[in-house]
Amino acid sequence: MLVLAAAAALAAAVTYNVTQDFQHSVHEAKQQLRTLAAAMVTNTAIRARTLDRALDVLAKTAFAESLAPSDCATVLQSLVSSRPGALRAFTTDTEGRVLCESSPDTTHLQLGLSTLQRKLASKPFVLTAPVATDDDRVVLASTLISTPAGQARGALHLVASLSALDPNIPSQFLPENSRYGTLAGDGTLLWRNLDPEGAVGRKPATEAARRILEVREGDFEAVSIDGVTRFFSVAPVPSLDWIVYVGVPATSVTSQPLRRAITVTVAAVIVISLLVVIAVLQAQRIVKPITALEQVATKVGSGDLSARAEVTGPREVVAVARALNDMVAARRRSDELVNQAFGASPIGVALGTLDGQYLRVNAAFANMLGRTEAELCSMNVRDVTHPDDVQQNLEVLRELIDGTRNVYQGEKRYLHRDGHVLWAQLNLSLVHDAAGNPSSVVAQIQDIGERKRVEAASRLAVVGTLAAGAAHEINNPLTYVLSNLSWAAEELKQLSREKLLVGTEEVIEALNEAHEGATRVATIVSGLKSFARQTNTLRAPTDVAAAMRKALQLTQTQLDNRAKVDVQLDATPAVMANAGELEQVFVNLLVNAVQAIPEGRSSSNRIGVTVRLLQGSVVAEVSDTGTGMNERTREHLFEPFFTTKPVGTGTGLGLPICHGIVTSFGGRIEVESELGKGSTLRVVLPSLEGKAKTPAKALWSALPKDKRVMVVDDDPLVARAMARALGEGPEVVIVTDPNLALERLVGGERVDLSLCDVMMPGLSGEAFQAALAKVSPALAASIIFITGGAFTQGATDFLAKTKNRWVQKPVETNVLRELVHDALKGG
Repeated sequence: MLVLAAAAALAAAVTYNVTQDFQHSVHEAKQQLRTLAAAMVTNTAIRARTLDRALDVLAKTAFAESLAPSDCATVLQSLVSSRPGALRAFTTDTEGRVLCESSPDTTHLQLGLSTLQRKLASKPFVLTAPVATDDDRVVLASTLISTPAGQARGALHLVASLSALDPNIPSQFLPENSRYGTLAGDGTLLWRNLDPEGAVGRKPATEAARRILEVREGDFEAVSIDGVTRFFSVAPVPSLDWIVYVGVPATSVTSQPLRRAITVTVAAVIVISLLVVIAVLQAQRIVKPITALEQVATKVGSGDLSARAEVTGPREVVAVARALNDMVAARRRSDELVNQAFGASPIGVALGTLDGQYLRVNAAFANMLGRTEAELCSMNVRDVTHPDDVQQNLEVLRELIDGTRNVYQGEKRYLHRDGHVLWAQLNLSLVHDAAGNPSSVVAQIQDIGERKRVEAASRLAVVGTLAAGAAHEINNPLTYVLSNLSWAAEELKQLSREKLLVGTEEVIEALNEAHEGATRVATIVSGLKSFARQTNTLRAPTDVAAAMRKALQLTQTQLDNRAKVDVQLDATPAVMANAGELEQVFVNLLVNAVQAIPEGRSSSNRIGVTVRLLQGSVVAEVSDTGTGMNERTREHLFEPFFTTKPVGTGTGLGLPICHGIVTSFGGRIEVESELGKGSTLRVVLPSLEGKAKTPAKALWSALPKDKRVMVVDDDPLVARAMARALGEGPEVVIVTDPNLALERLVGGERVDLSLCDVMMPGLSGEAFQAALAKVSPALAASIIFITGGAFTQGATDFLAKTKNRWVQKPVETNVLRELVHDALKGG
């Protein structure tokens, strides 16, 4: 290890020294370039000022007064001779015409006076871009000639060779293939030490030229017009819009430090290699056992607890191997205990990632959801969570991770494999890693579906008791309202037929409408009694098509908003049933059909309603084009509390109640359904074809007048209504005190039949019958019980076991007359 550390230190030192040497070399080269650029600025400025002063002095001499003296050529020639590098000179007037020149020349380089004045506004003189002539590239310097009053009279122009712009710097300090020169502010190349490309006088479109104009003063690296990468140093010339530059090839700057770096690096590599060889030789005796330990540790880390380290090698390695083997054995024992507890747990247990992916589940949880453990471990918790609970789950998990709560306990809905909803008690907590950070989530899940059903049943029992009590209180007044309305309408019809009254049609119609309204109230109360599990065992011939029409009226709004309804109601024989309960069955089937169809596209959805006679039975069908049902749903359709509807929209009691009602009529409910294609529910009831019924009033009129009926009811209005309904038959006696009625009957008062309420204060109907049976069993057996609703367990048990006829309030007049007729005739 010490040898390797020394090698690493040597490598670091070599790297540092090479880097420092390279940076120093580049810095020195840049400093030299800056010095040369500064010399270029100085020399260029001096030459420019010399040229400016010469032109200015000449422009102010007496020669300039006439611009064309006789010795013009001599004067100009002397000017040319006094200026090193000058080739010729000439003057122009304000029109730009040549007035005088030092030597004849067919090519005159000049500027228009207006352009010259504009350019000279901010400069001492104008230096145009170098141009090519027959003999050499030349540059033109110009200045104005003005009157004493400052009015321009013309211009003086000096034509010089490019050597006049040479900054004359010590180029012996520059490496080979270096470039230096001057650029005008508009990008024109004024002068260059070497110009094989003919760039002088033009605006080079190169990276170097662009960077010179951008930087103007400083250092950079760029590619020149000849494609060579150079280090440049640039600086502006004071009072002139010129920029001087000097550039040397980048390789000339970096070659020497690179060579030194290569030499040093090679030497360092040799030394380091020797050190590494020494280190390998020294470590060879412990490498093998350490490698073996590493392999065992890797296997253990990947979960292979069967791996075992060889206890061989140096003392230190042997100690580590023994410690590793002991740790693996302890871990193996711990895992075995955990696995036993995990798998044997009677409640569901699951381990998952922080984003909800299941890592491990036990058999109890897998069985709970109807899946295998392997299947669940390929799923996310969102895949088996009720959609309405997903957001709450995410919020709880976020609170656990944030630390705002330590554990979570609450109820949650899961989705079984077959699609039904499973209620569970969920306990969540986090598992943390060695650093204390959350690493996974552990969940305990307990099925509470049965508890939910028990709680629902308990609540329904309480509500049912309340419903039964309410029904009892409503049925008493409904009894005399319906009975009196029927009696009044019947009496008016009779008086109208006998011509004793005229114009009674509207009154009869109003009474019938009032009767219809009271009947609808009775239907609602009948629903309350069904909810309270109290059914009316009284049956009467019922028109199935009429009951279906009433159900369609009650659900018309819901039907129209969801689908197009096709109705076909054939005339069929009557069935023995209770009309209100049959309407309740049809309403439930229609509402279920509506809820099975998704919202939207009501014009393309269909609900079919038919009533027809089939093989001696009356068949009522409700079909829909909704979601349909799978096989499991069809199997459990009539089980109490089973529902596939969302929480809050279904109790799972509607169809079980309907099934109980239909079977009590001697019928059955058939189901046809296919998932995704809709359902058909069919009610089949035995018909009463050929069993004609004699109108109740006619039957009553046929009874002998010597019969005597006692009505026993604590509500005098109910008693009088029943007596009024039976007024044309035998004599009717009303007694509102059950104790008094019993006393009179026990005392020998003649009565052929008794109509008795079940729930009465002081003496119940059951107690009344029991006491009467001791004196006259036959009279006790002939009692017809009238009940507004058995909302106590005793009353319910009595009605369930009694052999006497009984009927629920409110009692229609024709039903009451039929019961009395059958009882008096011994039917």
